[in-house]
Amino acid sequence: MTTDNHEYRMQRGRILKMLYRMYDQSMSIENISLALHHIGIPAPAGVVKAHITYLEDRGFLREEEIKSRIGDVVKYRLTPEGVDFVEKDSSDDGIELGV
Repeated sequence: MTTDNHEYRMQRGRILKMLYRMYDQSMSIENISLALHHIGIPAPAGVVKAHITYLEDRGFLREEEIKSRIGDVVKYRLTPEGVDFVEKDSSDDGIELGV
């Protein structure tokens, strides 16, 4: 199965919108992948990681390292720039918010 660029843009848009809805929280790559799958958008963790990297490079997400008794967990949170992007329904050729 091949995934076209349109699907990738939709996946990135959905990631931004998920993190926007839970702005005071962060999510791991695995949880993002599971949440996408739950809403019918299959995206393996490797694909989600590539999307996260793209969104970080644009300044829309930031990485957080959460320390716990069972080990460190890397999670991602929307930045103020990411909030602005979602709220203004801004344009980026690599992101489709209309999902």
